[in-house]
Amino acid sequence: MADHKDLQDWFGKLAQQLPEDGPLIAERVADLAIRQRHFAMLNTLATGYLNGTATFGLGVALLTRAAMSDELGRAARRTLYQWSRQSPPRHAAVVAICTGPLAEASLAWR
Repeated sequence: MADHKDLQDWFGKLAQQLPEDGPLIAERVADLAIRQRHFAMLNTLATGYLNGTATFGLGVALLTRAAMSDELGRAARRTLYQWSRQSPPRHAAVVAICTGPLAEASLAWR
């Protein structure tokens, strides 16, 4: 899967136009990115979602799903770590992701 800027733009607009379908859209995007091992697309879309109040939760959902996957987990967790160290505007996302299902899964792995 190449850059696919048009697909990223479409997913971004779709979530804003159909907020009630946002969680389903996020799930499908995550499935596609994980299957294709394309963290850059997922990260670009999630970052865009994190910039909007109405779509913040979708960005959290995308990155949580990626962080918990075998295929993209390492890249997603590295991004979260970098954000926690360098990017105050992203701290809210890091907290939301790291205290949600990712934290619960981490406890279960021990």
